[in-house]
Amino acid sequence: MLGPAYRRRPGRAFRFARLGVSTVVGCLLLVALAFCAGCEEEGDDADDPVAISGDARLFVISMIAQRINVYFDGAFIGAVEAGGGRGWDVPVGEHTVEMRNAEIDAGAAEDTYTFVAGMTTTVTCDWAL
Repeated sequence: MLGPAYRRRPGRAFRFARLGVSTVVGCLLLVALAFCAGCEEEGDDADDPVAISGDARLFVISMIAQRINVYFDGAFIGAVEAGGGRGWDVPVGEHTVEMRNAEIDAGAAEDTYTFVAGMTTTVTCDWAL
């Protein structure tokens, strides 16, 4: 027969078990956060802009409430903040400019423009893409 010092106190083992489960769950959450900290967001925002240069200029103006991603001949060249504008030096000639809403999946607007040396071609996005 065991003496009083060896008796299990009611509820004590349950508290340790609950603490153990909480600790395990907390550790799993920390591990998950550590893995996700290095993850990049998928989609257009995860693309790195392609360096572009030339003798003509493209200037895109956003008149909408969302950021716009700009593509030049299919390559992502950068973004224009909501209600802002941004310019790029681009090659001379006929090229396709595509604008996509960076914040919501709402399709894209695409058109072909002729870029002339020393001239700025301004494209305004004034609709919800």
